[in-house]
Amino acid sequence: MLQYSAVMGVVAVGCSPFPAATSPPVETTATTVEESTTSSDPSVTSSSTVERSVLSVQTDETATETGSPTGPTFDEGAPWPQDALSLAGELSDVEQLIRQPVAATTAREDLAPLGRRQQLLYRLLDDNAAWADEVLANVDPDVADAVALNWKARSALSALVQSEGVHQTLPAWNIIEPEAPDRLISLYKAAEVDSGVPWTYLAAINLVETRMGRITGVSTAGAIGPMQFLPTTWAECCQGDPTDPADAIPGAATYLVVRGGPDDMAKAVRGYNNSGYYVDAVTAFSDVLAADEQAYLAYHAWEVNFLSTAGLLHLPVGYRQEAEVDATEWLADNPDQLLFDNS
Repeated sequence: MLQYSAVMGVVAVGCSPFPAATSPPVETTATTVEESTTSSDPSVTSSSTVERSVLSVQTDETATETGSPTGPTFDEGAPWPQDALSLAGELSDVEQLIRQPVAATTAREDLAPLGRRQQLLYRLLDDNAAWADEVLANVDPDVADAVALNWKARSALSALVQSEGVHQTLPAWNIIEPEAPDRLISLYKAAEVDSGVPWTYLAAINLVETRMGRITGVSTAGAIGPMQFLPTTWAECCQGDPTDPADAIPGAATYLVVRGGPDDMAKAVRGYNNSGYYVDAVTAFSDVLAADEQAYLAYHAWEVNFLSTAGLLHLPVGYRQEAEVDATEWLADNPDQLLFDNS
């Protein structure tokens, strides 16, 4: 069985990490945590009765002349929603902008800030689960399915976390930049051609296991690589280097076929991780991707958070520990990385 129990910290649960008086540190894929993209117009107008968010579409001079936006952007330091209706409004805006066509040459940088915001908005909903029914009832209908599926995935992973407990130490990981999204999608799709396993499942597993390969190091179960293989499992089913996505992704497809895919993907995913919550989460993410491939560009920006006794901590690109480290001591040296205080 493949297992990456330490990734439970990536999808951790708890009370709200966003105090009313302050905004949380914005998650980024850069080693400088405060880097952000700022919109020239911090408001969005809508005929909807739902309170809208601070998101906006920004255009450059050329785009203004053609009427085609260069891509979505917004103020990453904007206040966080404080109630269900405002959260429904911002989730609607984020999910709609993620799906807005953008030029291929700018899609990654345009959608990465939205992906980071998206990740934390579902975190906020998880921490205010009593809002869920009202949020789901008030999101815009054209993204209602995506919101419901992302919420299902988040809820499932949170339930999985609750059964795993909280760590006093941070893991011996390196957090690195992932492979480019177009590179990874090409690997997923090539593996689908060879195996019949839908590429969307491979992407969803890559997201859940290592945030698209951001996490390098050995899990608490001894699994390695972007798709988290136990060395013994890899030796039985696959060839090449399990730490190289060019081998690991088709290897994961091969393993899923052995476990029942593509005919029964629920069975196959359970063979990857024997948890119904895990199956629900992977399936929900896969369904989002099957409905709109561009959603992958936002997921690709999701970052690494780890639940510890010191709180929910953001582990940025550049985090590097050769051995486990006490979470409280690490936080004392990195106070800006606290997203949620357990105290």
